Amino acid sequence: MIELSKVQLNKEQRISLSGSNAIIQKEKTIIESLNLTGNEAMDRLIIQKCIDDNNLKSKVLYEGNTVYPLKKIVKEYRQLQKTGTLDKLTNDMYHFFTNACGDIAHYNIDGFRSYYCNSLQNLENTILNKPFYCNTRFADFDAVCKKLKIGRYFEERNNVDINIVPLKRIKEFFVDTGFEVKEENNCWEISSSNKKIYAQPVGNSRMLEIRQNKTGIDEYAFTISLKEKNASEVINEIQKYYKNFDKDNFVLQLYEKNKDGEDSSTISDLVHRTEYFLQTLSKLINKIAYMCKNEAEILLDNIKTQDRSLNVELEYER
Repeated sequence: MIELSKVQLNKEQRISLSGSNAIIQKEKTIIESLNLTGNEAMDRLIIQKCIDDNNLKSKVLYEGNTVYPLKKIVKEYRQLQKTGTLDKLTNDMYHFFTNACGDIAHYNIDGFRSYYCNSLQNLENTILNKPFYCNTRFADFDAVCKKLKIGRYFEERNNVDINIVPLKRIKEFFVDTGFEVKEENNCWEISSSNKKIYAQPVGNSRMLEIRQNKTGIDEYAFTISLKEKNASEVINEIQKYYKNFDKDNFVLQLYEKNKDGEDSSTISDLVHRTEYFLQTLSKLINKIAYMCKNEAEILLDNIKTQDRSLNVELEYER
């Protein structure tokens, strides 16, 4: 078992390190060599950069409050964004959410995952999208929030350019949400099944297939047109499909088509099935948009790392 220690380095500025004694002894000279100013906000940023540049393992506290590393937290958050789940939530990230982000206390990390249904999006929509109380002296924490676009920076996610996400990756998002994509003649056919029964479009509705599989669960397919071939167009086309779909005429068409066939569904049944499809479509739009934003932030981080020698700050906003 590793013995944990705590060492106070500077009585005037009250800087201390905690962790294993062996690591502290190696790292304390690095912190002691820093040219600190006495201004807590500035010193926290200096220490944060030192932690990142030297990959320090000790926990550094300034006046009893943790100085948060930037690179490590961002890296671990990006890992969560890749899957959208909390499967890879580390203890350090868990403590960051519960201690720094104003979250309620949980019994343990497993209870935390369960509370948010193992969903990063649920966590963001519940806690991380709200401005945290943050004293101006905690500049290190504010830097993390700004980089991750959480807290008071959450709305900046709307300005992320999702069009850097390749279409190949977007197709994978559809697969992850239970749909398939087939591309032909600048059109995407999006479906939940390979087996389809087509219904002709009525009114403002576009092509939609609706059927029940052997388990009694409805399966769907619809087509969108793509000219620009980018993420914004994919989302906009599905939104357009959703908004323009003529539900009433479509239900009547299905009823007329199937009333003399094997499908003896009532109009009430068809209304319910069609409304469920529209709910599924709405969730699909939100999910794909969310996954595109996450992927765009991950890609931007990778681009910045590759172009670091150019010292160019890539813009997040379009």
